[in-house]
Amino acid sequence: MPKRSARVFGRVSKFRHLHGTLMPRSTFLENFRGLDNALPTECNGFQANPERAAVPLNGPGGRIAILELKKGGRLPDTPLPAFFNTCKVLDFTWDPFDNRRLAVACDDGRIRLWEVKSDSLIAGCVAMESSNEPLKIFQVGGSTDRITVVQFHPLASDVWSI
Repeated sequence: MPKRSARVFGRVSKFRHLHGTLMPRSTFLENFRGLDNALPTECNGFQANPERAAVPLNGPGGRIAILELKKGGRLPDTPLPAFFNTCKVLDFTWDPFDNRRLAVACDDGRIRLWEVKSDSLIAGCVAMESSNEPLKIFQVGGSTDRITVVQFHPLASDVWSI
């Protein structure tokens, strides 16, 4: 016979004893503007590794802003520096073996591999180089089909899954 509390109140959460602590306000990132909320449902819309976070920005060109997590605080009111992918971004993910590499799947059937160089920072944002060229561009199978999900292999370096 089931417990009475489960019958009266519905299912009891298995996370009811989980408690967290709030991080100091100096580690918060505030003043996000222009985030793209029209991503496919397969995309998480936000990717982070221990050093950086990547967020898509709305507007043309498939822009992705890279934010340094060590530098918290208020983001500038000006547009964030971003990588331009020249077409709509469908998914993106960080390399689990290299915190500087970001793979971006685009609407044109290509995967762009970016290398983030954080030599100069602008208020917690990574300043992009003037060339804004990806490290590598991969054409999948010679077709222009959309790539909706891209992932690195969690245990082997430089192995992809699309």
